[in-house]
Amino acid sequence: MPENLAKIFWLVFFLILGGAAILFILPSFWLRLLFGLALFVILAWTIRFDQKDNAGALSLIAAYIVSVAQFALQFVFSLPAWLIMIFAFVWVSVIFWVSLRLHLGSITGAARILSLVAGLAGAEIALALMFWPTHFLVTATVFFLLFYLLWITAHFYISGLLNRHRVIIHTALVSILIGVILIIAEWTI
Repeated sequence: MPENLAKIFWLVFFLILGGAAILFILPSFWLRLLFGLALFVILAWTIRFDQKDNAGALSLIAAYIVSVAQFALQFVFSLPAWLIMIFAFVWVSVIFWVSLRLHLGSITGAARILSLVAGLAGAEIALALMFWPTHFLVTATVFFLLFYLLWITAHFYISGLLNRHRVIIHTALVSILIGVILIIAEWTI
């Protein structure tokens, strides 16, 4: 068990960091309590971590929580764009690196480059989305869906399972979800 926790340390770290930021901005005690309980359940589930599938799910959960925290803090405190870009680059690169390392067993040269390219793409997407006149939850969800598309494509590539059909299916799914979110989103703050 401790060796498994050492392998996923950065995923747990970003989960707790993002969770703390979200707890900080939640307006009421009951929302904080509800979110804190959900975070506790996720962390308890993490303690019993023993499979690669759990690592993938934990990577995506941590990515969504950090994404919401990142755009929420930018919304509340009007943080500069360069700070958000650096933060997005760091956390996207680290989550990709840890996730690919758990998937492969050891990190390869291709996985290192893929992690850095994903971090760069995440920073650029974060910069572009920061200027949307939408609520931070809409922006964070769109960012996460694009992160998911990068993440699943990278995992298919590293596994040798990447083909046109899988790319089309996942791109269509993400496009439909983003389309629905943007149609129902209120475009003024």
